[in-house]
Parts: sequence; structure tokens; C-alpha cells
Amino acid sequence: MKVIVCGAGEVGRYVSAYFDATGDDVCLLERSPTVAAEAASRVGTRIRVLVGDGCAVDVLRKAGTLGADLVVAVTDDDEDNLVVGLLAKQEFGAASVVARVNNSRNEWLFTEMWGVDVSLAAPGLLNAMVGDSGLINRYVPLLMVRRFRTQVRELLLPLGAKAEGKRVSGLDLGRASIVAVLSDGAVNRETAYELRALDRVVLVSGSPSDDHDARQALIG
Repeated sequence: MKVIVCGAGEVGRYVSAYFDATGDDVCLLERSPTVAAEAASRVGTRIRVLVGDGCAVDVLRKAGTLGADLVVAVTDDDEDNLVVGLLAKQEFGAASVVARVNNSRNEWLFTEMWGVDVSLAAPGLLNAMVGDSGLINRYVPLLMVRRFRTQVRELLLPLGAKAEGKRVSGLDLGRASIVAVLSDGAVNRETAYELRALDRVVLVSGSPSDDHDARQALIG
């Protein structure tokens, strides 16, 4: 499988390493020569690290985006991630595009209209991924969703939330599912975990209605 990752920060490096470990053909794109050099010294030797702006058509072409199976845009700039997604789909026919949402106010833009199949709007999870190899091994395959609109969100449980004190396994979230719970700076993936106020629940849902049902079950 051909995978293009745009953004060589911690998340981009770990995603690249994951797909490299599964035997995929990975190219990691980074605009900053300094960041790219650091990434090249830390990722596997099979990963091709290319210095260039992923928003440029010629750079994406050089990276091998034409006919790519997966393009992952995880820079710290939402506009760049959207442009990468749109170009990957419209200009190069990439099969699947995953894009990171840095500012929640921009989340509504990350749709199929902009070439995005899967949006990542869970900054806590993204930060936790880089320190937990077990989490990334479980989570990254979710990025391979094809032809389905998928949302990955982080939801803060307020005081008095409906799900407070309930086990993850006992919740009826409809077609949504909990990937992880971030509590007191730690990542919890146990289905027997009892939710507490101020926990951050990372949800995967397939549509706005699925997301609404899950929020109702968690918050009320």
C-alpha cells in the first residue's frame, strides 16, 4: 500500500512508522528542512522523507501521491491540511484522505467536499498516541476507513454527566464507539473503566446522528 504523510511532527512520524512496520510504502512530507532532517534521523530507513510544501502540486506528485491508497495530513495548520486533502483527492485520485483538525471551530470544513474521508478532532488522543505504542497500534487502523464519513472526536464529560460512574462496557452508544478515555493524563482502554467527570472520551462515529446519539448517552 502507498501511504503519504504530510507533516513530520510527532504524530506524523509515529503514523509513518506504523505503516512502515506493516510493510507499506511510506513517504513523509515536511516543509521545514530542520524538522525533516530530524524526522529522517528518527524514522525507519525505508521511509522516504521529502522536504517540500504538501500544498504544492509538484511536491505531491514527487511524493508519489498519484494513485496513493492513503494520504494523512497532520500538520499544525488546518488550512494546509484541507488543501492537501483536496489536492490529493481531486488532482491525484487518492483512495482515502485523513486530516487533522487543530482548531475545533474549523471542524465543519473537514468534509468530503474538501476531500476528507476521516477527520481527526481529538488533540488529546493525538498527543497520547506518541507515548503509547499500544494505543497507536489499535487506533491507526481506524484511519483505513474507506467510502464512509468517519468522525474522531474528543468529548469532555461535565459534572453530572449521564455516563458518570458507568462502565464503558455498559454504555449504549448506538453505532458510535469509544476508542479511549483520557483521565488524569493517562490513557485508559479498559471496557470495565468507570467514567468520571472531567474525563475526555475519544469517540468514533460515522455520521452526525451517530455522534448526537453518543453525546446523549454520555452527557444526557
